[in-house]
Amino acid sequence: MKKSVLACLLLIIFSAWLTGCGSETSETIEVEISPDSDSKTIFFSPQSLLVRTKSQFSLKVKITQVNNVFGIGFDLRYNPVFFEWVRVSDEDSFLSDNGQVFLATASSSPGELSFAITRLGKNSGGVSGPGLVAILGFKSLGRKGQSQISFYKNYICILEKDGSHHFENIDQQNASIRVR
Repeated sequence: MKKSVLACLLLIIFSAWLTGCGSETSETIEVEISPDSDSKTIFFSPQSLLVRTKSQFSLKVKITQVNNVFGIGFDLRYNPVFFEWVRVSDEDSFLSDNGQVFLATASSSPGELSFAITRLGKNSGGVSGPGLVAILGFKSLGRKGQSQISFYKNYICILEKDGSHHFENIDQQNASIRVR
């Protein structure tokens, strides 16, 4: 089944690329694929994107069904020859009920980004459900080609009924970006 999904994805991207040839009005072409909902997964939406050189684009960071989540953290890697990170937004994050704190920093190594978002106060409780975690903005640089934006070291913080917490690693699905 994964091969058929991949084949369909490649066909869609190729068709979109052919349709967009010579057209200067289209900035991005998105392909949306939902991850397996049975596992706790952090993923990008869209997971496949076609962008022009020197253009800005956004990727939504989403999570599948989770319960009693108090915080989410992840690190990203991207090729700094292709992309530059420009912004993060926690607007409309499903963790935002009763406020939140977030931290996003470009690390000392080019092409790496650390991100953490947590609810405020022990009494604010955890949240459940699938939802939007954050929106990340990037700029494509002058190089054409294909590259990935990848998760690594991702986790969720689960709040227990007694106020204690524990961390769980979660599955991930990366984004593939084609720059033309």
